[in-house]
Amino acid sequence: MYHFFFVLFINIIFLTNILLACSAYAVKFIGSEKCSQCHEKQFEEWKDSLHAKSTIHLSEHQKNDARCQLCHNPSSLTEKNLSASVHCETCHGPGEFYAFSYVMKDRELSRLLGLKSNTIQNCSTCHNQDSPSTEPFRLAGFHSTKTSKHGKDTIIKMQ
Repeated sequence: MYHFFFVLFINIIFLTNILLACSAYAVKFIGSEKCSQCHEKQFEEWKDSLHAKSTIHLSEHQKNDARCQLCHNPSSLTEKNLSASVHCETCHGPGEFYAFSYVMKDRELSRLLGLKSNTIQNCSTCHNQDSPSTEPFRLAGFHSTKTSKHGKDTIIKMQ
C-alpha cells in the first residue's frame, strides 16, 4: 500500500511540474509579414487600413501609455520586435503554433493551436462604449469587409 501512495505522489509532483512549465511558456507573435506569405490579399488590405496605422495619430505620451497601447499596439506590451499597429495576430492570436501551412489546412487543429476566429467579442475589446474614440463601432466599415472572402466570412459570423 505504501508503494502505491509513493508512486501516486511522485506522479502528482511530476504532472504538476509539467503543467507549471507549460503555463509559464508565453506563445510568440510571428508578425504580419509571415502571415502575408499565404494570405497575400488580406495583408495588402490590412497594410492600408486604419488598423495598420493605429499608432500614427497618438501623441508621444499616448505611445508610452499602456492604456492606449492595449488597443493601438497590444503586442508592444509583450513583444518588442513587431511593427507598431493592430496586426493579424491582434485578432487571430499569436501564430507561433498555428501558422504552419499543414496546420492552417486543418480548421480544427489550427483552432486547437491558438487560431481565433473574428467575432464581435474580439472587436468590442477595443471598440466599445468605454473607448475614447469619437465614433461608435460600425461593423460595416471594418477591415476587409468589402472585398475579401476573409471579411465576408467575418460579417456572416458576427451577424
